[in-house]
Amino acid sequence: MTATDDRLDALDDRGRAAARTLLSDLARRASAAPVAPATESSGQPEPWVIQLGPPAGGRRPVRRWWLAAAVVTLLMAVAGAVAVVIADDGRSPVSSSGPLHYLLPSWLPAGLQPVRATGIPDPASAGFTADVAVYGDPDRDDPWSATLAVVHLIAPEALLGDAPSGGEEVTVAGHDARLSNQSEGLGSSGPTWEVAWQVDDGRLIVSGPHRADVLAAAEAATTEPAIAGSGLPDGYQELARGPFTDSLLFTSLFEGFGGDAADTVGDDSGLVVTYGDPADRDTVRTAVVVAQRPGPASAVDLLRIWVPDAEATSVHGRPAVIGRTRELAGSAGENGVVAVQWAEPDGQLVTVVGFGVAEDVVLQVAEGMRPATAGEVAALREAHAVPAPRELGAVPDGQVAVATGDSRTGQWRILADARRHDNIGALTIERVWGAIGSTSSTTGDRVEPPLDLGADYSDGTAVVWGVLWVDAASVTAEAPGVEPVPLAIHEVTGWDHPVVAGAFPDDHFRGASDVVVVARDADGREVARNTTLLADG
Repeated sequence: MTATDDRLDALDDRGRAAARTLLSDLARRASAAPVAPATESSGQPEPWVIQLGPPAGGRRPVRRWWLAAAVVTLLMAVAGAVAVVIADDGRSPVSSSGPLHYLLPSWLPAGLQPVRATGIPDPASAGFTADVAVYGDPDRDDPWSATLAVVHLIAPEALLGDAPSGGEEVTVAGHDARLSNQSEGLGSSGPTWEVAWQVDDGRLIVSGPHRADVLAAAEAATTEPAIAGSGLPDGYQELARGPFTDSLLFTSLFEGFGGDAADTVGDDSGLVVTYGDPADRDTVRTAVVVAQRPGPASAVDLLRIWVPDAEATSVHGRPAVIGRTRELAGSAGENGVVAVQWAEPDGQLVTVVGFGVAEDVVLQVAEGMRPATAGEVAALREAHAVPAPRELGAVPDGQVAVATGDSRTGQWRILADARRHDNIGALTIERVWGAIGSTSSTTGDRVEPPLDLGADYSDGTAVVWGVLWVDAASVTAEAPGVEPVPLAIHEVTGWDHPVVAGAFPDDHFRGASDVVVVARDADGREVARNTTLLADG
């Protein structure tokens, strides 16, 4: 398994805690363009108009919205989701349209070229909007270290999904509500309390690090959204407010909001352009992503929610926030991921994200952003449209495909090495999804009869596989009050024991504390179980 696989798996694991959207495919690859030359005097690329090559070829509802401070990983995924092919030398005329005055880089780090450009889907077109207000103590050294936040989700019941059901039953301002403790929460990398309840037009959610503070804030929360002073700790004031749907933006880019959805929204819904290095190919060591969408200046500091390690700076003389994460820097290069965000006077938020790019370089890209000339935005989107999703390749020699299936934006399969004895170490899971997401891994040569299992949660689909060491007629993944999921039993030529494999949405057992895999004989008697594999599923 490569470092890229590790990174993408980690992104997927944390992304599930941030925002649940079911979306279509990401762009797989697009044509590339030439790089700006360096000047002899400065060694830096000269300002230049990026030339564009010709095209290289050719909603699903929100399930549930979780507040979490992991959306930075989605920013990372934006930068990581780059696959490139070299363009021919043809050039398209260029031009901008729509009410927003888009910006494009006047220069980029050597080797980076535009590889994908899409509109930003407008969740309001699907009947969904969300706004957030964040409160903290401005006199603290870090006002964002212990914030309280209120989010108002407006959507039809069918779009929001089921009412909150997990956690503790509480009463908030006369409303039945659910209080739960999340492993990661809004603006924090640590445990966070979250209380949610239904309102006439959707749902209110209040989040913060301390149980008592969250319950007090919830009593004073309104759908503005706001928390009245009576519900705030001493000294707390509003720090920022704006569209919480930026989570949806970055989640959609990660999980695959492409295809028709990206092509049908207008330019005034926003623009995301990814610049990558064609030499990276599938390893994606370096990339810069620029996202622009409507938003108020009061939302600039909301970047601190997604990237808690952040501080104030300026871009074009305007207030800005820059943040970084290094927790996955081992696969992102020593520079990790850096994001800078500011507001333009015409009412748009601009975010520049560098993946494996030094912080000063990200700031230099941001400072060098220039107004797009006529035709550039239209040409970018045309030249870098969203192609079809990828598919798994041929089965390697000496292996057989035991089980296969589809995930949200890709495919998975379980391979068995027919030359080896029946053992989970002879089984490999292969997955492809989105732009370049991929997994190819085994679980090691462990032997844990009577039911030895492995699991992978990439692309929003949980795949469970393993070796069954006892005679059984059925195998199911199950939890109290949740519909069981059958796992198929497969015979492998030359093996004495069969392979079990199956898949289900990764939130199928959401809220269940005791998820087990159980094997039963023809009479329904239990003959084996694995009690630990899916405990955290």
